[in-house]
Amino acid sequence: MNQYFELFNKFKKNNLYQQNSVLYFLEHKENSFYLDLDKIPRNISAFELKKIIQKLVDENFFGQFELSPEGNRLIYKENFLFAKNSELSPNMKKEAVLRFFYFCKNLISQNKVLINVLSTSSTVTPRGVPFFIDFVAIAEKGPQNFFAFRELMELYLNSIVIIQKNSHLASEVQKIEKISMPLYFKMAPTLFRFFYKIIPPLRQFGSLVALSFPTDFNGLLKLHSVAVSYILKRKVKKIKLLDYWIYNLNKLKIKSGSTKWSAYHHQPIKEILTETEWKKYFISFRSKVLFDLLSSEPRGTLLDIGANKGFFSCLGAKFGYKVTAIDYDVKAIDELFLNLKATNFVNNIRPLVVNFSELKEDELWRFRSDVVLALGFIHHMRLVEYISWDKIAEKLSLLTDKTLITDFKLTTVARGEKEEFSALFLEDYKLDNYVTSLKKYFNSVELLEITKQDGVGGERQMVICRK
Repeated sequence: MNQYFELFNKFKKNNLYQQNSVLYFLEHKENSFYLDLDKIPRNISAFELKKIIQKLVDENFFGQFELSPEGNRLIYKENFLFAKNSELSPNMKKEAVLRFFYFCKNLISQNKVLINVLSTSSTVTPRGVPFFIDFVAIAEKGPQNFFAFRELMELYLNSIVIIQKNSHLASEVQKIEKISMPLYFKMAPTLFRFFYKIIPPLRQFGSLVALSFPTDFNGLLKLHSVAVSYILKRKVKKIKLLDYWIYNLNKLKIKSGSTKWSAYHHQPIKEILTETEWKKYFISFRSKVLFDLLSSEPRGTLLDIGANKGFFSCLGAKFGYKVTAIDYDVKAIDELFLNLKATNFVNNIRPLVVNFSELKEDELWRFRSDVVLALGFIHHMRLVEYISWDKIAEKLSLLTDKTLITDFKLTTVARGEKEEFSALFLEDYKLDNYVTSLKKYFNSVELLEITKQDGVGGERQMVICRK
């Protein structure tokens, strides 16, 4: 935990975080993160801010946050994970927007508005709940202060609408941190672009309006009437329009499309999360090996790299670990999130869309955990991504505080696109080479059983490494 704090401070000092974000002012003391409400910049008085936050805490809006007895600190007693906007799956973004709308409703009831939305305005709790946290942008309602809907669209809603209409684009859209309005209307359906041009009052709301479009023409006229009344005549209250958007967003069904790996596992994740007899799902030889290893390790944080839909993440959570599940497969992570939501976010699993091969060294600290699972993908890193054994081992070491559990696929047909390199890398693809690199960064490296991946995927040599 102390090393996590040190890396967190280094991250802030390097100005890698926006100084107008509330997260820039996050501090730590005694294994907790906290926000000093008297120190953060604000557009309203400290008394009013504390009143707003107290109401939100009482409504459990912040999940793991609580207000100090003095009322001047918002305390977070878990490792605070800085989640990028591009790391939220489509349905996680939908959840973030819904919570943003509820946040706005809360502010409106207190005659306040939110004048800015940043890519750092939302984060994810250890139980997978996206939530809004940026208090710096709260201001008094007035002629010059209005809700930052455009920023909300560009960061969240634009990608949601595009993916909802074009699910095959999910993986590509996911990589875009922010979709500007011009880019959105190039990618959005023709109908949305058409009405955006001919109905000027709707321009202020962009994809919020696109999201609200009914399929029939009478519905469109009704929507136009609502928008005109709100924008021009000011006869419709903001809170009612927010209710309208919340209603439509709740109805929106987002499908992330089919991907190569999203159908790789078929385990009933929802049943594993909810049933008391969950152990019956971990009866294969490989699962039993993981079962025994995780049950014998001290409980703490666990990072599941290449988690797919979260089969082993569930095992970690059932044993009491605080799990972060990462995978670059958008659909797989989205399904994991929906299962967590369907079970009321009671399991300690935080899903994120993250590509291990693209993780940069200065951001590895965000995912550093006591125990790391690196299963089922190492052969792809070497033979497809052409990452050296040393670089793979070093990156895994930087992510691991205590124990790494990994494997080596003994036979594989995985090959990269560069055929001229295939023979060279295949010759280097040996267990001894992987182990030699691991020994450079871990104090002990032990070969365990040879397993199969639950009946598919060929034989794998299990390896456990300790710091």
